Amino acid sequence: MLVSKAIWKTTMPFICYLVNNNLERTLPAKK
Repeated sequence: MLVSKAIWKTTMPFICYLVNNNLERTLPAKK
């Protein structure tokens, strides 16, 4: 349980980072 929580806390920001990268690439830049 504790191990999975630690993995989740370290993996979640990485997944969010990848998702944000994909959104920036697929969506037209609004800058």
